Amino acid sequence: MKYFDLHCDTALALLYAKSSLLSNEHHVSIEKAKTFEKYAQSFAFFALSKLNDDEAYDKFAAMNNSLTEETKKNHTEAVIVKNSKEYAENASNGKMIILPAVEDARILSGDLEKIKALKEAGVWYLTMLWGGDTVIGGSHNTDNGLTQFGKDAVRAAFANGIVPDISHASEKSATDIIAIAEEFEKPVIASHSNSYSVYSHSRNLRDYHLKKLLALGGIIGISLCDSHLADKPAKQTCMDDVIRHIEYYLEFGCENSLCIGADWDGTTLPCDMHDIRDAAKLYEELLRRNYSVELLDKIFYYNAYNFYMNNL
Repeated sequence: MKYFDLHCDTALALLYAKSSLLSNEHHVSIEKAKTFEKYAQSFAFFALSKLNDDEAYDKFAAMNNSLTEETKKNHTEAVIVKNSKEYAENASNGKMIILPAVEDARILSGDLEKIKALKEAGVWYLTMLWGGDTVIGGSHNTDNGLTQFGKDAVRAAFANGIVPDISHASEKSATDIIAIAEEFEKPVIASHSNSYSVYSHSRNLRDYHLKKLLALGGIIGISLCDSHLADKPAKQTCMDDVIRHIEYYLEFGCENSLCIGADWDGTTLPCDMHDIRDAAKLYEELLRRNYSVELLDKIFYYNAYNFYMNNL
């Protein structure tokens, strides 16, 4: 199968563990990726909540440098891609395609010029928020919307060819981000967000935001985060819970917009899933439930691929 995943935190895991991209104990590695005929993975550089904004920007730079070095060491097996042209040039060479992203735009630390550095690093989407109130605005666990700087940051992202991501945003912040997207007539994404209608966790995506995201031509990534899947004790969610969210999104009309944004190396997975190789197990289970190969190939690869090629 072909697999394009919208979100992992493996860059941070590699940096802290000083481990190899080729082979490691994390959810993502080059060796594990050999399960797939083609594999593209967005590596989100995550701003740790314990760091202040300036320190978080420095950590972004450290993760970027670390991942770049790991890719150089394994250049016959993996490549960092920074735009659709580079993706097209590498789509058939069998390498892991790495797509840089940033999770938590507070790393801008009040300086919109930093967005240019993100773009130079190949960052294709910017998750505007993560937790709490920040220089950007209110995250999912607050009732606040974007600050003025946050609104300026969304506009600057669009102006520099970076797609804003509403995952982790509060209801008000998501509404603010989408309103700016409507001004620009450009899409936003929800890189790793399950359905609020299936499970009413604050991190999950409301239907009215989903409707606007679809109208703008955006995409949604199904997350494997166990605490966002169902009202169950920790480590008791399973693949069935993931499929409930997939089925709801399909019923909503997301056939050409639904993707996987698993959150590898950034979360506790369902009890019957362990690393990227289990994306194939999810695919096979959906096949067993009589979903077509054509539809599953869209969800697991082509919806994300088409979005990237059309917008980057």
